[in-house]
Amino acid sequence: MIQICRELGITIKERSIQRAALYVADEVFFSGTAAEITPVRSVDRIAIGNGGRGELTEKIQKFSLRLLPASARLRTVVDLCARAGRPRCRSRDGERD
Repeated sequence: MIQICRELGITIKERSIQRAALYVADEVFFSGTAAEITPVRSVDRIAIGNGGRGELTEKIQKFSLRLLPASARLRTVVDLCARAGRPRCRSRDGERD
């Protein structure tokens, strides 16, 4: 995530914040292997920004999706289903992971 932001010219600062700072944020998103880049629309039922995906989140999402092939994203979903004990999760070709 840090490398992606650097490539996009986005300044990154790592620090702890108080929960209340999320309430007044312009944008908030989750990032991770399973979540990829997922916008957070509200925290404690308080809308973040305009309540939708922000411009910066969209920019990061689009860039990161271009880096990861669809087949890799699909394998992640199938793997997560398997770990959750959901044997009905199948790949596009119909085979179980």
